[in-house]
Amino acid sequence: MVIHAAQGLKTKKTKKSMKRSLSKADRLRIVGSVEAGVTYVSLALEYGVDKSTVKRIWDRYVARGSADRGSGSGRPRKTSPQDDRFINLQVQRNRYITVKDILENPCLEGLSASTIGRRIADAGKFQSFWACAKPFLRKANVRKRFKWAKDHLSWTKEQ
Repeated sequence: MVIHAAQGLKTKKTKKSMKRSLSKADRLRIVGSVEAGVTYVSLALEYGVDKSTVKRIWDRYVARGSADRGSGSGRPRKTSPQDDRFINLQVQRNRYITVKDILENPCLEGLSASTIGRRIADAGKFQSFWACAKPFLRKANVRKRFKWAKDHLSWTKEQ
């Protein structure tokens, strides 16, 4: 049990009760409060986070001039948000467009088909599917097939 003299409060400090993510607005309020002279401990109690979290937010603000989170350590995306919108717009305009057709656009040069498919799936609006019907035969192909069938009508198993 931890006793905070400033508030005269007794709180049981556990890992579960202290775990909380802060929004950008909360982080900015913490920075403003620290600038106004409010203690780390009282801010930690108010926002339900640890004192070290409040101090880390303040230190980040002093070092960078911003209370924003840093960029993640993952692999950077190949597409920009504008590219993602363009890909999804292509699918909206033509539900039967293929990934290869989308890739023919010069602004998407250097992307793989799996990346395009992933961006379409990430949008969550579209589901992929296999085309149900094959395209109709051209008249020339119908004539060729009919001629082949007539020619082979009298064949036996040995031929």
